[in-house]
Amino acid sequence: MTKKITQQVRYQWVSIAAYFRAEQRGFGPGRALDDWLQAEQEFREQLIYQFVLQSREDGEMSLQELQNLAYSLGLEDVSTATSNTEIITAIQRMSNEMPCYHPDEDTPCNNPERYCHWRAECQRLVAVWYR
Repeated sequence: MTKKITQQVRYQWVSIAAYFRAEQRGFGPGRALDDWLQAEQEFREQLIYQFVLQSREDGEMSLQELQNLAYSLGLEDVSTATSNTEIITAIQRMSNEMPCYHPDEDTPCNNPERYCHWRAECQRLVAVWYR
C-alpha cells in the first residue's frame, strides 16, 4: 500500500535537491527558481515511477493508493475523485504532461512515441473500452 508523504517531507526533499542542483552549478545567481522547479519535477517523476512499479508488482492500482500518491505530490483536491482515471489525469496535468486518459476510443494515447509511466494502465483501459 502506498503511504502518504506529508507536504513537509516533500518540501524538505525538494529543498535539498534544489540546493544540490545549485551547488552543482557553482551557486550562480538568478537560477534558484529553475533549481527549485527542476527538483520538484524530479520528485514527482521519482514518486510516480516508484508507485507504478509497486502497483505492477502488486497487480493492482487502487483508488485509495492513487489518492495517497496525488496527496504526496501536492494534489489535495482529489479526495472526491471517483475513478483512477480522474486521479491519473490530475497527476498528468500537474506534471505538465498531456493527459492520455480520455473516453475517445480512437485516440487512446496523445503521444505513443514518448515514455509514459502510465502506458500499461492506459493499455488496460483501452482494452476495456474495446470490449
